[in-house]
Amino acid sequence: MAHTSLQGPSMSMIEGEGDVIRWEQRLRKFDEVMDWTTNLRAQRTAPASDLERQGWIQVFERCHDLAWLCLRDYLVWQGSPDHHGPRDVIREAVARGILHDGEAWMDLNASRAVALKSHLASVAELLELKILRDYLPLFLRLRADLHTRALDNECH
Repeated sequence: MAHTSLQGPSMSMIEGEGDVIRWEQRLRKFDEVMDWTTNLRAQRTAPASDLERQGWIQVFERCHDLAWLCLRDYLVWQGSPDHHGPRDVIREAVARGILHDGEAWMDLNASRAVALKSHLASVAELLELKILRDYLPLFLRLRADLHTRALDNECH
């Protein structure tokens, strides 16, 4: 009897994707979340309610997870497989010149843990501000940089 994963298809090869590299598959998922996020940001016209603020924090958590996992997959593809969490991945990505503002990325990563305390109004307000002002631009730059690397990969 074949083993069936509860997590869906293997990230190493999704049906119908041919020989797409794992980090590029993850980049597509990151694109979907970032497209949705930037559209929401553009539609925002008033200060967020408590419920909307919690939504931004959830979106941030998803973006963070996809960003560091995409970076990890890219580093593995580049021959650097030994990374055990987002801090290791961020450090290595900074060392390789993939990420340009290591301190901001470490702050972003620390905020991921703070998100667990987002039920506190003061924490949620500060986190929402940082997400919209500081972290969304970091995610957008990473997305653009990874797309450039994907295009470079296609050209070689």
